[in-house]
Amino acid sequence: MRQIKKHIKYGLKFDSRLELFFYELCRSEGLKFDFQVPYELHPPFKYQGKTIRAMTLTVDFEFIDYGKNVIVDTKGFQRNDNKLKWKAHLEYIYKKCLGTLFQMKKIVGATWGTSPTVTNMIYNCIVKPALLYGVVAWYKCLKKVTYLKKLQKIQAQACRLILGVQRSTPVAAMEVILNLRPLEIEAESKALLAAGRLRRCQDWRLDLDDNRPTTARIIENKINDKYAFLNLPTTFTNKTICHTFFEYSIDSSVGDKQIEVTPSNPEHIHVYTDGSKDLANQVGYGYTIKTKTRYLTHEAHFNLGSMPSVFQAEVMAVKAAADHLLLCNAQDKTIKFYIDNQAAIYALRNVTLYDSIVLETKRSLNLLAEGNLVKLNWIPGHCGFMGNEAADRKAKLGTQAFTLLCEPAIPVMNDFFSSKTKKLTFELHNETWRASIQKYKKTRLFFHELRPRESKWLLKQGREKVHDLTGIITGHNSLNYHQYIIGNTDSPTCRLCSEGNETAEHLFVYCPAIVSQIQINLGFPPLRRMDLSCISLGNVSKIWAFILGKIMSYESQ
Repeated sequence: MRQIKKHIKYGLKFDSRLELFFYELCRSEGLKFDFQVPYELHPPFKYQGKTIRAMTLTVDFEFIDYGKNVIVDTKGFQRNDNKLKWKAHLEYIYKKCLGTLFQMKKIVGATWGTSPTVTNMIYNCIVKPALLYGVVAWYKCLKKVTYLKKLQKIQAQACRLILGVQRSTPVAAMEVILNLRPLEIEAESKALLAAGRLRRCQDWRLDLDDNRPTTARIIENKINDKYAFLNLPTTFTNKTICHTFFEYSIDSSVGDKQIEVTPSNPEHIHVYTDGSKDLANQVGYGYTIKTKTRYLTHEAHFNLGSMPSVFQAEVMAVKAAADHLLLCNAQDKTIKFYIDNQAAIYALRNVTLYDSIVLETKRSLNLLAEGNLVKLNWIPGHCGFMGNEAADRKAKLGTQAFTLLCEPAIPVMNDFFSSKTKKLTFELHNETWRASIQKYKKTRLFFHELRPRESKWLLKQGREKVHDLTGIITGHNSLNYHQYIIGNTDSPTCRLCSEGNETAEHLFVYCPAIVSQIQINLGFPPLRRMDLSCISLGNVSKIWAFILGKIMSYESQ
């Protein structure tokens, strides 16, 4: 911030033009006021042998309005971003996140400090959310390379802190090893998810007559291009109060009790519901109604397609069974629903609802409860309860059933959009990495594509092991070839065989002095260059430990 030059008029000193304008306005209107009135917030006092000076506040204008003091304070400072440019905002974000990383440096070293898992968690939970906060508003700025590169420095620094690697390690390689999305891909997904959420809440503002490349227009085009699923109908609804007129119970000891599949009392009805999802991602539900009365005994199944969740299938099964009993005009009955999904019961018992499917199901249950005693009971799944097993079979038949309904058969949950976007960004990151075939050749030997499980395993290891493995994978390590490139050694030749350049690829695949010993001592078959991307990082760690032992014994001779 910079301070506006002070102005002197009427023998008074004004901090800004606004203050002078307000002073003249008050005088022209004939208002009575006091100018630059000092207030003492606290007097001087002593604390732990030190004298704390008095604190005063000087207000610009003070009026008396109906016996009360009214204070007006005009601002004498002008912000650097007074023209609403995003440059100042991004600079502020950069400095804020960089300061957090500097604090992290105090507890993290290459081979010491907090574990990689904790460091990765700090970055993903604290730094990155601050870095991408409100990205839906300033997403357009990332089209400018200078702005994007500035923010990319933060992620690059974070990757080095997590892995404890050398500064020369390529950022793209570290992101692949950590399964961390590049900043431009992550920012795009966050912006589009936020825009989709605003669209579903009908808070998205877009001028259809304005064809300028505004942020809203750019995001809208991307949604229509690649993220069309954000336009799907959702179960989200405005806050709705729906009271509960049925009973519910989640008894953990129900597994020890025997439940009659068909009730002996003709006035009782047992309803078993279930939802299922098969390997082809087809979702279905089924229900079974058991009673002594023949016309009420019924079972059915239905296919919901691939977009709904199992939770939705569970809720839809309850709704379908309740609707069937309403059509059959069940009256003066004790109806017990047995559901093996606790989340469905918890959702249906809530009074404040935001999900349209849960709301419709609860309304059906309330209507059924007007002439009947309705109770929802939790029952453990796959524990030998015959009624639940029958409903499970029906739900599985539902996943295989043919349906003429178009996708989505029912509105999707908000979780669907985040999971779909996460999958899409993963594929985009994978495609970007595969396209860089001429770059990062050493890293591509071990990571031909993204390997999330291996990344997760690596973060659980100690800092020293992570440091060594990352160096082996990226080629930025203590081996002769890399040290020769940076000018620390006179020769890149392998210390064990003196026949080739000392690289990880040479030691793992080609070195005649050690390859046979790896096979004998560790039991590995002969490795080829293409095999390095197939072996686990655990086995890479074992091989490297063996090679390192041989190199150290050679140097000690």
